[in-house]
Amino acid sequence: MSLARTLSLAALVAVLGLGGCGGGGGLTKKPYFVIVGSASGPVLRELQKTYLQQIYRPGQALKGASMLVVDGSVVPADSMDDLKAIDDALGSGVPVLCLNVSKAHLTKAAEGSSRIGAFVNGNHDAYLMTPMAHGIDIVHVGPKKFTRRQLFQHLDTTGHLRGSRSEDRIELQPDQASIDRFVANLKDRLAGKLPIDSVRGTDPPSSIPRYITTVQDSFTSVDDNVVPGQTVTSNVAFFFNVYYNDGGPGNQYQYLIAYATGMSDPGAPSNNSERTKGYFQTLSYLQMNPNPTENGGLLSLISSGPGQSDGLYQVSFGADIQYSAGASSYLWSLSLPPVAQSIPGWFCNTGGVSLLPNAAQTLFWQGSPFNAVQNNWHDGFTYVGGLVLDYYPKSMNPTSTNQLPVNMAAIWRTSTTTDQGIVMQYAAGAQYQLLHAKEKSPGIYDRQQTVINFDPDPMNVTLLFGRAE
Repeated sequence: MSLARTLSLAALVAVLGLGGCGGGGGLTKKPYFVIVGSASGPVLRELQKTYLQQIYRPGQALKGASMLVVDGSVVPADSMDDLKAIDDALGSGVPVLCLNVSKAHLTKAAEGSSRIGAFVNGNHDAYLMTPMAHGIDIVHVGPKKFTRRQLFQHLDTTGHLRGSRSEDRIELQPDQASIDRFVANLKDRLAGKLPIDSVRGTDPPSSIPRYITTVQDSFTSVDDNVVPGQTVTSNVAFFFNVYYNDGGPGNQYQYLIAYATGMSDPGAPSNNSERTKGYFQTLSYLQMNPNPTENGGLLSLISSGPGQSDGLYQVSFGADIQYSAGASSYLWSLSLPPVAQSIPGWFCNTGGVSLLPNAAQTLFWQGSPFNAVQNNWHDGFTYVGGLVLDYYPKSMNPTSTNQLPVNMAAIWRTSTTTDQGIVMQYAAGAQYQLLHAKEKSPGIYDRQQTVINFDPDPMNVTLLFGRAE
């Protein structure tokens, strides 16, 4: 059935009163959303507990609605660019919630609305676009793919070390916890709470063309799929700011100022006994890079941070943006976090650890009671001494057992101006460890280490550089 036919039937349903805003004859003040055609799924069911719904009528004014809902299983991808309701909603300040959509859906939606200057590639069970000044905020939920690498080492009292490694590829479909987290993020957006409001850089003159994209990247493990007996959480907002630099003929290009802020939480350790401690977080990382298999070569990395830090860190960064053919310039700047962040017993540094060229990666790692990068894990034990070979794992570092605030920034630029879509990758991963003193015989203990690395597949966001205006 054609999209036009679907919408015509939807309009008929609305006229017959089968899809009204609660049957209140226009008197109700309850929040409502507007559905194009029909929609279904767990996210919609959660929203129906709070919001009333209407069926979209072609040409309908959307201002006043909480959001517009489009279901990709109802609206074909090749019809998304013809769906004027999406552009009307964003132009009216109304968020657009897409259900069951693919990259093809979002590509066509961007072709049909100049207000969409970026989209996250892949398949999404739910995908929310919230318009903001000069850009868009994106929250999404869908399949999560990652690699789980595990290392086990056993050091006996004779100094003999043995161990084993394993690696698993895991794909998780959205569960109730991820649906609940998405709905919570959605409600924050509808309440006017956007990540950029708390971590906004200085505001350049309005004559400087720009497009701002924010993407919320969240993950919570369930059913021991990352760390046995623990729920680990990652919640990071990634910001991609495209600015047009006009320095006059021969000096015109675009900046990409990108940064990330959030937290990595190992959850409460499942073991904290005399002989066993863990799992505690020993490493966390943030990474952003132009996709090398796409047209990432159009960008060159200029700077990234924070630099080498011990126990306390902050990254201050900026770019001098020219405008009016080079007659004027503006220094864009931001410090993350606004006040230097204390991370007792931990280090951080940017660069030097990424396997990809032109990439920016910030690594945070535990330095006490043992250095996770050097992997001198045997220093994480206390030796009792005397006539026995008795070992106890040392107390866990509080920084390693609580939420770790993570921040990073990087700046790229093009050599000349481009209106192409450039694909950026981003990821947030972590490492967790457990130490155990295993009794070999009375008073004699071997030392054991278990390491789990959580490495999610990078997400890809297409930034339409030509939308900076």
